[in-house]
Amino acid sequence: GGFHAGAIVMFRIDEKGIIQESRKIEGTTFLARVKDFPGFEGRYVGDLSVNDVEKSHKNLRKAVEDAALTYKKYMTGRSEERRVGKEC
Repeated sequence: GGFHAGAIVMFRIDEKGIIQESRKIEGTTFLARVKDFPGFEGRYVGDLSVNDVEKSHKNLRKAVEDAALTYKKYMTGRSEERRVGKEC
């Protein structure tokens, strides 16, 4: 039980996966607030890693890494769906 700290990162990207805007939520439950998360603009989201946020809390580093992995999985699945659609 009790409260646990967590982190969520949100990247607004263009059609090529380039980050246009970034925000983060860090904290515990309802106390967390959305804040700007500068320093990622112009970068490809799939290239991000925990090393890009070394000085931050481990939950925030993990959230950035998860964002990159989720993007890669999404793009891989989307590419396969397009190929299958063209074969039919």
